[in-house]
Amino acid sequence: LHAAVGSWVSVMLLLFCLSGLAWAGIWGGKMIPAWSQFPAGKWGVEPVPLSSLSHGDLNGGSTKEIPWVLDLTPLRA
Repeated sequence: LHAAVGSWVSVMLLLFCLSGLAWAGIWGGKMIPAWSQFPAGKWGVEPVPLSSLSHGDLNGGSTKEIPWVLDLTPLRA
């Protein structure tokens, strides 16, 4: 009984760690800048003019409608 419960708990903890939920704050902190600074003219397209505001600036009051992934992404002008 003890070994069976331990085995199931170990499998669940392994899946939890592999999913990234255990360190979402650290992992998310490294992924946001990488995607928010993607070059606009990557495929030969003219760069899109950007404003000085970010998507995170649109989150006002108690409701957060803009996803955290877009917090640092600049808005288009």
